[in-house]
Amino acid sequence: MSTGYVLRRRVAWGFFDFDKTLVRQNSFGLLCQSLGSKVKLVQAISGACFSSGDNDHDVRQRVRKAMYRQVLKGCKQSDIEEAAHLIGQRLAYNDCVVKALMGLAEQGAVNVVVTASPRLVVETILKAVNLPIEMVIGTELQFSNGHFTGELLGPECVKAEKVVRMRLLQPAETLQSNAVAFGNLPDDADMLHAVSIGFSVDPRTGVVHEAISGEEFQGCEFDGLSLHQSHNHS
Repeated sequence: MSTGYVLRRRVAWGFFDFDKTLVRQNSFGLLCQSLGSKVKLVQAISGACFSSGDNDHDVRQRVRKAMYRQVLKGCKQSDIEEAAHLIGQRLAYNDCVVKALMGLAEQGAVNVVVTASPRLVVETILKAVNLPIEMVIGTELQFSNGHFTGELLGPECVKAEKVVRMRLLQPAETLQSNAVAFGNLPDDADMLHAVSIGFSVDPRTGVVHEAISGEEFQGCEFDGLSLHQSHNHS
């Protein structure tokens, strides 16, 4: 009996957002809470929110940059890894997305996590769980003498940048014809539209509720709101 959902059409690649998609929480927020004092957290958030910006995304981006530079700067790499390990024990995985991931692996697909959170953090978390994930693509941290400098190596792995990183693995044509992706809207719209089948996950409930391309899982009932594993699936 299959341990996961399977797609009507086999694909070679599966791309998964991490925070509020594969897991229900935000791992970066938990990391900052774990390693930063309440005073630093408040200062970083308030300073970023009162800076000038054009939209909500700009505010969130400024908050994240403030967290990197004011909260996490100076942390040892080993401290970040230890915090990530402890955070991993607190995370709740989205059952529907995990079953999709398992099903894709059973079909021979390569599963890749594409996350805005630091790659080091998500890789550390995933090492402790038995999931068929071949690679993690994420935001890269800059270290000097074993300490985080507060700066990133390259752009943050968010929105369109996720697609840029995915296309370093496979050309756009392959992604459009032979890949699926799971993410949450609106943040992952670029990633979901860059593949042949894109599924959005409600970040509040964890429910997979929209197949952007109109495709659905084999052996699952699609009621327009959520994907359910069929009772006669075997």
